[in-house]
Amino acid sequence: MRLKLICCEIFMRVACLAIAKSPHTIDPVFIKITSHNVPADLNKQIQQIIDESQAQRYDAILLCMGLCGNAMIGIRSRNTPLIIPRAHDCCTILLGSSEKFIKYFSHRLSAPWTSICYKERKKIDDEFNKLVEKYGKEDALYIWETMYKSDAVDTEIYISCPEIEDETYIKKIIEDAEKEGKTIEVLEGDSRLIFDLINGNWNENEFLIVRPAEEIIGEYDYKKVFSTKTY
Repeated sequence: MRLKLICCEIFMRVACLAIAKSPHTIDPVFIKITSHNVPADLNKQIQQIIDESQAQRYDAILLCMGLCGNAMIGIRSRNTPLIIPRAHDCCTILLGSSEKFIKYFSHRLSAPWTSICYKERKKIDDEFNKLVEKYGKEDALYIWETMYKSDAVDTEIYISCPEIEDETYIKKIIEDAEKEGKTIEVLEGDSRLIFDLINGNWNENEFLIVRPAEEIIGEYDYKKVFSTKTY
């Protein structure tokens, strides 16, 4: 198959590994993680890429991301099926299943977490400095603390990515946590959803298939997450 992949850059390392091993021809586009800050703009960006891909006769367009603050609502394709994991956000995808997400996060949905992928792509300093430039340091600190406030102040959750782990990143994460007086809770990640998406293993219990003349709508539960309607 010839497939178009629209992928959040937080999955770049794993996605590139999966593409290298895939029997299919994959044309990837990676979306900046900062695009998620404004879901309406992310929606427009993804829809534009899909629309521009229609003439290239792909067998399917793969969306390697989750519901992402409702950014996927209304996404549609005129003549090419869309495939997307049934996930609220990247956390579920990095863990490998909604069952693991429910197990580890249903009681602490706002708990902070990180991973080698997130750490590499999340430009904390750049993001904070932009707030300082726009609002001044005092207001920037207030905005930052409001945006990233969490009850889990003593523990930072780290989701491992076995195929791509790098000791340098892990050491840095541990050092940063120790400086803030935090401990690290390691959760074993699983890249199978990314590999299944790219390899064409689209179990409809775990992937939503959006057929031509359909668009994505929200279901807002832990398992189904979203479905489709005809437009």
